[in-house]
Amino acid sequence: MSKSLYSLILSDNVVAAVDSEANRRGTNRSNLINEILAEYLQVETPQQQMRSIFAELDKILGGYFEALLPSNSRSMALKTSLDYKYKPTVKYELELGKAMERAIGVLKVQWRTTSEELTERIDDFINLWMSIESELCHDVIGYVKDGNKFQRTFVLPENVSFSIIYISQAIGRYVRLFDKALKDYASGKLSSKEDVEKFYKDSVYVQNQLI
Repeated sequence: MSKSLYSLILSDNVVAAVDSEANRRGTNRSNLINEILAEYLQVETPQQQMRSIFAELDKILGGYFEALLPSNSRSMALKTSLDYKYKPTVKYELELGKAMERAIGVLKVQWRTTSEELTERIDDFINLWMSIESELCHDVIGYVKDGNKFQRTFVLPENVSFSIIYISQAIGRYVRLFDKALKDYASGKLSSKEDVEKFYKDSVYVQNQLI
């Protein structure tokens, strides 16, 4: 949703009230006025779309992960543990883009372990996962891998129209898919590129062409 600069003539007391409310909400004058007008005119803003997506994601992921913090306007954080000695933790953060266009957002993954063996297994898994996705999705997905951190972008396919339910289900299914594959690889249930690739291709995620 694009934005443009407009000039408005408003009463000083109205602007003062808007500024006070904007400060209370942790936003600014323009965003608050935009939100108030959108709500009054029943026009959905990117911020409202994000809130709707996170509300759906809470339903989809709530039974699988522990929420670290309540979702805010642009992100939500989750935690789980691997089926490995000492139960090392894995944290997931879902961050949505401001514009809510084709580049929907980013999945950030971080893990903590003192085991060199597990570190190597996770590193191997991430490399395999990126390789498989790059082949199947024709390099349209962006990745960042740095030590014990991994990021993966979410991109809406060009032939798919924007939909709160579609995006929520796509992201939710993907996070559950990634988490299960990571846990199975860490525990040894998956042990090769062929195993991971079969797991990926057999998933609901790929069958529905969700990116």
